[in-house]
Amino acid sequence: MPALPSKRLFFALWPDAAVARRLAAVAQRAHAVCGGRPLRREDLHLTLAFLGTVPGEQLAAVRAVAAGIECGSFRLELDRLACKRRQGMVWTACATKPAPLADLVDALQHGLRSIGCALEERRFAPHVTLLRKAQAVAALPSLQPVAWSVLDFALAESQLAASGATYTLIERWRLQPEPPSAAE
Repeated sequence: MPALPSKRLFFALWPDAAVARRLAAVAQRAHAVCGGRPLRREDLHLTLAFLGTVPGEQLAAVRAVAAGIECGSFRLELDRLACKRRQGMVWTACATKPAPLADLVDALQHGLRSIGCALEERRFAPHVTLLRKAQAVAALPSLQPVAWSVLDFALAESQLAASGATYTLIERWRLQPEPPSAAE
C-alpha cells in the first residue's frame, strides 16, 4: 500500500460569510492607506495551532485529537488593528482574549503534543492577518469592532505558491453551545 501524502496543516477559526465580509471590508480600508496584498476573503482565518508538514499516516490521529475537544462556543470581538512593520503585515486582534479561546488552544496543543506533533513554542497571540507586504504608516484607519460568534474550529491545509498561500478546509468540529446566562 503506498504511503499517504504529507500535508501542511493548521487548526484555525474560520469566520462565517458575514464576518468574512466585514473583515474583508476592514482589509480594503487598510489597503487604501498602506497598500500591500489583501488576503482573499475566503482565506481569512485565526490560526489556533500550526502543525507544519504532517505525514499522511498521522492525519487520523490529528483528527481524533480535534474530535475529542470539549470546549464551549464563545464570542470574539476583533477590536484592534495594527501593522507589524518588519513583516509588512496588517492584522486585527482582540484586546481581551476570551477564556474559552485560551481553553481551546490549550486543549489542541496538549492533544497534538501527546501524539508527537512539534508545535511552535511562541506565545499564542490571536489575530487575523488582513494584508501582507503593506507599508508602515503613521495611522491605520479607525476600526469598528468586528463581533464573531465562534461556533466551531477547523483543520485546514496550506498550499504554498509564488502568489501566496491558499487554504483548503479539511474538516470542522462544533464547539459546545454556550450555557444560558443567569439573567435568562
